[in-house]
Amino acid sequence: MDEEYHTTDDHERLINQIKRKSGPDNEQLSKTLLASCVAALATFGFGYNMGFPSPVQHTIDTKSNKDHGLLTDEEFSWFNSLVCIGAICGSFIGSFTLDRFGRKNTILSTTFFFTVGWCLIASAQNPAMFFIGRIICGMGTGVSSLCVSVYISEIASSRYRGGLCSLQQLSVTIGVFAGFLVGTYAPWRWAAVFPIIVTVIMTVGMFFMPESPRFDLVKGKRQTALKNLQWLRGPMYDATSEIEEILDNLSKADDTKMSITEFTTPALYRPLMIGALAMVFQQFCGINAVIGYCNEIFKSASVNNSSIVSIIVSIVQIIFTLVACFMVDKAGRRVLLAVGGFSMFVVLFLMGVYYDITVFDNPPEHQIDIFGHRTVPVSEISWLAITCVIIFMIMFSIGWGPIPWMLMAELFPPKARDVAGALCNVVNWLSAFLIMKFFPQMKVALKDQGVFWFYAAFSLLSFLFALFIIPETKGKTLEEIEQYFNNNKK
Repeated sequence: MDEEYHTTDDHERLINQIKRKSGPDNEQLSKTLLASCVAALATFGFGYNMGFPSPVQHTIDTKSNKDHGLLTDEEFSWFNSLVCIGAICGSFIGSFTLDRFGRKNTILSTTFFFTVGWCLIASAQNPAMFFIGRIICGMGTGVSSLCVSVYISEIASSRYRGGLCSLQQLSVTIGVFAGFLVGTYAPWRWAAVFPIIVTVIMTVGMFFMPESPRFDLVKGKRQTALKNLQWLRGPMYDATSEIEEILDNLSKADDTKMSITEFTTPALYRPLMIGALAMVFQQFCGINAVIGYCNEIFKSASVNNSSIVSIIVSIVQIIFTLVACFMVDKAGRRVLLAVGGFSMFVVLFLMGVYYDITVFDNPPEHQIDIFGHRTVPVSEISWLAITCVIIFMIMFSIGWGPIPWMLMAELFPPKARDVAGALCNVVNWLSAFLIMKFFPQMKVALKDQGVFWFYAAFSLLSFLFALFIIPETKGKTLEEIEQYFNNNKK
């Protein structure tokens, strides 16, 4: 009788094991997607910060609005770029809080920075209020750009990690679009209030999302980690197997605190160099200068309705960032980075040629000598400038837009993820500051064509970097990526 009981019990256990297995067929994506989308809303403010200055420039600078403008040209360049200084500070704040208070709480902390920062900007009466508001918003940007990628990479399975991590950049591009759209059609003070609404939605949603199971395990909360992972993967998934795999990897890791000397070991300095250089190339292709001065670029290219064209360009960026979400786990990181880098080189070079012709071959009435025997108005070939910028945005959106953030979350072992991620973030925002602050000065020193050729040169270098240096992480677990660098200590 007992034997029959045990046989039946074993039979039921076997059936349950068959039903619940740690395989992709039994994984439900819906809740992981929901948590990733809610977390990604934190980077909406990041994008809005980038898109907001361009359309409101004519209403807040004294050159365009002599009666009611509050900022000179020089002050506006600081207004545009100080968000990057704040983001550098935010990177260190995020690094400190990630492993102490958790990924979820760090994301929630961005609510304070974005709310206070945008309130200051909306009520600004002098340059100091603008600057302080931008710095505080920048802190929120720095925290969100670090912690969102870490959170999503840790809750996602290797099967979906690339696409889900791309949601961060998708949220950024939606923020840029919103900044262009609201800044163009709403009074600038009301436009500064709008991102607070999205921040509140993110805050409410994030309260109901789980903490990263990996963080729970690091803190010794096995049951909480199991519960959170089961919620993310669905009831038919064997979360225990994945928990055991993560625990096995954590047990092999040295649990002592990180020291700066450990970054001299190949297992850490190689991924750090790759991550940091990826951030440099992301910024030195000129993306934030193109976004921050989009209207001005189109006006200088004699494009009519530059504000509307800027909005259209941002819509294109959203569409192709969404495309990247589906492509990145199929085509792979290296392919998209290489294709994107080379394509950006071509269109930026052509953009420089366009400006070179208009600057040096123009008679006073702004005509271009095309064939040596006839001329056409610049406005008739302004389509070339629009086309180049749109293709540039497409290629950036499928490659160098989302993937460097993804690599920052993928390349580093858990022990170094907060510090190494913060260092990469600092490199990114320092590069962005240099590009955004000195874009007007570069235009004077190098002329328009020289600026675009400068960006083209870095895009070509990014192509070579992707082709020969960056490892492919498609389809690999975070533990497998860590093992790759441990096994290739050259």
